[in-house]
Amino acid sequence: MSAPTSSATIEFPASAFKDAEVREILKQEGLIFSHQPFDPAFTIEAQGDVEFGEENGVCSLHNPEARYGEFYDLEELLIQKAIPFDRNSSMDWNRPPETRVFRPVNPPFDVCIPDDESSGPLARLLKAAKAILPAFTHLPIPRGKEVDELEAAIQEAERMRPSYAPLTDWVKAEAAS
Repeated sequence: MSAPTSSATIEFPASAFKDAEVREILKQEGLIFSHQPFDPAFTIEAQGDVEFGEENGVCSLHNPEARYGEFYDLEELLIQKAIPFDRNSSMDWNRPPETRVFRPVNPPFDVCIPDDESSGPLARLLKAAKAILPAFTHLPIPRGKEVDELEAAIQEAERMRPSYAPLTDWVKAEAAS
């Protein structure tokens, strides 16, 4: 019996292709690397249903039949090599869609964000709660447990929907250094 599959897309900086181990894992994912005569660079082609693209220094690999909707070996190698990535997985029969984000900061930022129907309302509720919290904290009345509960709920929601720098920012910073 094979593992369940679902559509997944992973994005990472094109500079990752400099690493031979990353290229080897990408070959296993369905990419073909070929060198041009008298040129140290290589061309990249996708085989089968796998799709590959590159724009503004960010590469995108899409597999409509990714095992468990992940690129497990590639993701683990990118983390080990401190290479940032975003992976989006569509819904599977036994799990909701999600986005995994890894950024090699200190401490490392590695989070899976649910992308189901609750995501939109949760983001709106979090924004509204943050907007009204200052009104409650600056009132000249004793602070109630409701304000403490609102702050705790905001913190919990932020852990579920954290903010992070887009990959294009990482590529720009890498190019500047």
